[in-house]
Amino acid sequence: MNQVAVIPNRAPLAAGERPAAIVPTTIEQVWRLAELAAKSGLAPRDMAAPEKCAVAILHGLEIGLPPMQALQRIAVINGRPTIWGDAALALVRASRLLESIKEEVDGEGDAMVATCTVMRVGDLETVSRTFSVADAKTAGLWNKRGSSGQPTPWITHPKRMLQMRARAFALRDVFPDVMGGMYIAEEVVDDRDDAPRAAQIEPPTPDDPPPNGGAPADVDPPAPPADAKSEPEAEPATRPAAETAKVETVDPATGEITWEDPADAAADVDPPAPTEAKPTVDATEDPKSGLPACLDRSKGAAKKSDKPKPISLKDQAAWLDDCRAAAEGADSMVDLGVAQTRLLAPYRDRVPPQIVAQAEMFFDARMEALEREAEAENDKLDPEQWLRDLDGALAGCEAAEQLGDVKEKVLLPAKSQVPDAAWKDGVARYRAKLNSFMTNLDAG
Repeated sequence: MNQVAVIPNRAPLAAGERPAAIVPTTIEQVWRLAELAAKSGLAPRDMAAPEKCAVAILHGLEIGLPPMQALQRIAVINGRPTIWGDAALALVRASRLLESIKEEVDGEGDAMVATCTVMRVGDLETVSRTFSVADAKTAGLWNKRGSSGQPTPWITHPKRMLQMRARAFALRDVFPDVMGGMYIAEEVVDDRDDAPRAAQIEPPTPDDPPPNGGAPADVDPPAPPADAKSEPEAEPATRPAAETAKVETVDPATGEITWEDPADAAADVDPPAPTEAKPTVDATEDPKSGLPACLDRSKGAAKKSDKPKPISLKDQAAWLDDCRAAAEGADSMVDLGVAQTRLLAPYRDRVPPQIVAQAEMFFDARMEALEREAEAENDKLDPEQWLRDLDGALAGCEAAEQLGDVKEKVLLPAKSQVPDAAWKDGVARYRAKLNSFMTNLDAG
């Protein structure tokens, strides 16, 4: 007997959809993503702890970066969150507030100058920021090496570093709202002092002995003659705590600084003094929720619903009218962005999706209208120059038949590109020329 194989039904594979990022809306969701990233081993080295991942995700959400991009694009340098230069430009482009940007590096050798010229939507002038080799030398960056003598990007990629510096100044000056006050990582890394600061803390030299004749307080050797100077190698293995220089360790990737007392590592000395107590966080996971105790809202307080309360149908209609009025009343992209932040963001979770989509249509339509107005404004002609060109074209006409070309090529195309007063003046000049031809024909 023939046997028929039964193939189970499977969902067909779908293609063509644009992938979307998972964006958390509560602190619990942020923690779950942070814990997942930390355990996966794919987070950057300085983001190994879930707490660090969570803070990076929160910083990214404030400036518009999805969680996974925030982990890769935000760097902690000297304890301060910063953003890499390419991500900064991506944020500015995504904000739709960037009219234009031009980056160039001119000159060679010590004459190189990087220039970044940007223009914000709604502004009348461009803004340029430069950074030259002379500026890099003044800041101590040119030909800079690391603490171990390794070459830095200022040696391996000097043009790129000049470009990043000029870009950082331009974007932070023109788009501070988009950048959220965050510095660009390339410039903060450059300003960090990679040399160990322990060299700046000099212990007392043998030329300046303490009052007891140069012997440490915790040992009792015979006092040397007053005019004798002890050699550095003759110093005892241990020194008083006030005279021991602490050694600083700087993480080159994160900029985090750790101070360590060499005397604390010796086995024959007393235990080190207890360090300042740091606040502890209860990270014990609840068996039911799977969250750390510090994030469990059900402990120590009345449990509240995370889901915002929907607004009534009457309030939905009023909110939709407010969105329409705000969109139609926006005179610039900046005003439109402020209206979206004020009206759309707080109500996305309180209004049905179809109502939110209608409100978004109002703002999208106004945005397209503003873009068309900006393009039309750029196409405007200088009315005085246009009138001079029209006079020249009319003066070149030797017959009435040639006036038709002037009308089609010079007069009519400028109707929407010059002010009404200039347009009426041009029409009057055209008619005057036409009447002069008609008069000559009648006289002939």
